[in-house]
Amino acid sequence: MKLKNNSSEIITVFFSIIIFFILFLNLPHGFILGGDWTFPFSNESYETWTNLSTWNSKQNFGSSSVLSLNALYYKFFVEILFFVGVPLKYIQVSIIIIIFILGQLGFVLFFINYLNTRKLIYVILINIVALSYIFSPPNFNFLMMGWILGNISYLLYPFFLFFLFKSLSKQQNLNCFFAALIFSFSIMQVHTIAWYLLMSLIFLFDTRVDNKKLILNYLKICLITIFLNIHWIFPLMLDVNQGEQVLPSLLYKTAATKGMDLFLNFNQIFKLYGSLFNEHYETWFKDSFSYLYNFLAFIPMLILLLLLQKNKIKFYKLVFSYILILAISLIIINLNKEDFFYTFSYLIPFRHLSRFIIIFPFLFSFLIISMIFSQFENQKKYKKILIFSLLIINFLNLEPWISNIKYNENEKN
Repeated sequence: MKLKNNSSEIITVFFSIIIFFILFLNLPHGFILGGDWTFPFSNESYETWTNLSTWNSKQNFGSSSVLSLNALYYKFFVEILFFVGVPLKYIQVSIIIIIFILGQLGFVLFFINYLNTRKLIYVILINIVALSYIFSPPNFNFLMMGWILGNISYLLYPFFLFFLFKSLSKQQNLNCFFAALIFSFSIMQVHTIAWYLLMSLIFLFDTRVDNKKLILNYLKICLITIFLNIHWIFPLMLDVNQGEQVLPSLLYKTAATKGMDLFLNFNQIFKLYGSLFNEHYETWFKDSFSYLYNFLAFIPMLILLLLLQKNKIKFYKLVFSYILILAISLIIINLNKEDFFYTFSYLIPFRHLSRFIIIFPFLFSFLIISMIFSQFENQKKYKKILIFSLLIINFLNLEPWISNIKYNENEKN
């Protein structure tokens, strides 16, 4: 990071160290099961897992499916770690720690460049909010169910956005290529296509951004991403069973699809809750804080409302309206989800509406940081103290990451 003084760099590294120790001390040491992809547990299974198979449509186990080829970049990353001597049982934990720290660094890089600030107070603020972003409830739930590809997609988005915005000012092709590399790594989780688009759309309302160039560069990134993924897209197009692989018939009628969104409502969305039916984070957080858990869960929204009172920038009002529209849209679709996905069958890969809650932590974080930045100089002292106090109190929402992330490991002992 090209910060003007070492203090800002030291602060960012300090927060990276905090992230490292939270994860290193609390993640289970061993294999993390779950998710849609397998992972090798021995040298023999590793050899099978790293083999690539293209011209078939067998079930997705190891690498025998055309669709499993979209994990090529992930497998390459695993091979690098294995090659440098990381034992198989520690590779997943290593990837999680690396990706979480990259999530924080990408978050900081994007905002110091977007806001064009190097002031120490703002770098501290950005890092504080970055902790809340990477340790959000949806990210916890995805990790607990072993949905590591979802974590990777979510945490790499700030870096994607950083390179997208860099492409608007200089080295357009190079930065678009870097953004496409991140996109290629992230679309192992198919929801990335919708998540990244919905989070990026807010910048079309930003008068400081060249909308035409933003759209063109986003499309260029998509085209480069297609090229970087031609190794599985082309075979899939020629596969006679492609429809059932990508859009399985009647998938929208499965029990998992119907049950996943039972808890989807405005209360859950604005607490950033309900991203999974079994609600790991929500259950343990309520157990820890009892009567206070509702207040603590609504702190990000409370900060937003306090800042909106004095906000005079139209763009931020539009972003908040966009958040409300997204929430309302999810609720409306969920009211008659079966008919919706029957009519729009090509959207079946995105059938679990609750998974879209993962886009709200970034939108909340963006508004909080941007409005504090725009109001800070003219804000009354008591208001500054109140908002920063709420940001510090919000650290209590990290409690499940420290106390309960080893739950599965303890259950086995």
